[in-house]
Amino acid sequence: MAAPHEDDARLEREREALAAWSTLVDDPELVAAAATVDASDVAAVERLRRGRDPFRVGAALALAEGRRRLVGKFPNALDLWADRDGAEQASSAKTAAWKARRIAEALEPGDTIDDRCSGIGGDAMAFARVAPTRAIDRSPLRAWMASRNAGIESVVGDALTCEPLASIVHLDPARRDESRGVRRFALEGHEPPVDACLALLARTKGGALKLSPGIPLPLPGAGNAEIEFLSEDGRLVQAVVWTGRCARAPGVRTASRVERGLTMSMPAAALAPAPCNVECGRYLHVADPALERSGLAEAQAGALGLWERAPGLGIFESRHPIDDGWFHAYEVLARPKPRLDDVRAELRRLGGGRARVRTRGKSADADRWTKDLAVGNGEEFDVFLLRVGSRLEATIARPCPTRHP
Repeated sequence: MAAPHEDDARLEREREALAAWSTLVDDPELVAAAATVDASDVAAVERLRRGRDPFRVGAALALAEGRRRLVGKFPNALDLWADRDGAEQASSAKTAAWKARRIAEALEPGDTIDDRCSGIGGDAMAFARVAPTRAIDRSPLRAWMASRNAGIESVVGDALTCEPLASIVHLDPARRDESRGVRRFALEGHEPPVDACLALLARTKGGALKLSPGIPLPLPGAGNAEIEFLSEDGRLVQAVVWTGRCARAPGVRTASRVERGLTMSMPAAALAPAPCNVECGRYLHVADPALERSGLAEAQAGALGLWERAPGLGIFESRHPIDDGWFHAYEVLARPKPRLDDVRAELRRLGGGRARVRTRGKSADADRWTKDLAVGNGEEFDVFLLRVGSRLEATIARPCPTRHP
């Protein structure tokens, strides 16, 4: 936690930045010009600065970079207000909408929402569509961004002490030290601290705590909260701790694939490993990352008749392809010896020219194998290099057609 004088200095810098940013609202010409400039091109930046206030130019360049970072996360990215760090930390429009729908299920007449540690308002934009929402952030600049982006009231204040407390609270503690530009992945690296956030949520009718998906399980202090892991377009994007009315069931783990609208829950106590079988299947199956991280992959695999060749391998096999939206199926084409020359020769025989090498743990150097297996211009195959017991095994496969891309 920063010392008081450091907080004072930060706030002063933030106010100065906000003064520059707020002028951009009435200067679309500068905003448009900055969007065409490469910030690493010294000459281009100097031309942009000519005859203009350097602080405003700096803000315009930061806005242009922030908007570029939002492309792909928001359909209206080029209309939003963000800097680079704010853009990178923001939930995407799809993920924010998923959480807003969940919150909407828990709402009662007259309920309001606080988005605390709001950042640029990525989540608040979606929350404001389901209930009156207020953004709270200790950064004057980020609070201003959230207000403009979501069209809501914003407050500059401490996420833990700002009153009054809304019916439903969403908390997004920082995981980045912006003074050094580094991300903090350890649980104790969150600010405000996770235990303090959970204590605040205990005072509400319902709440959500957005965390890194790498949180330890079970999560200390979470009690009977529901923990949901969210994936989007094949990427694990965040974990959400749901409390009070917002938790669909106490003590469950949930996996959700937001772009497909798929969700699955199971009590943590009921999780069980998938069956193990030494048989080599005709198909391999890779679980969606949310399903795997939540611990639900093994139970779902067992229900579908899939097995693992070794406990905890995380790659499942079967005699028939499975297409349920949670697993990506691959048809096994060959199982050569796990030597570079043997795998390369088998790729050539199959008409392959390139390989996507997939490993688990430290089974192999995927980057080196990918480079060394570039043998021509033929089809690209997937090569799995997996350790089964003490043995390294190689499998060449291709993705199966699917109704659930």
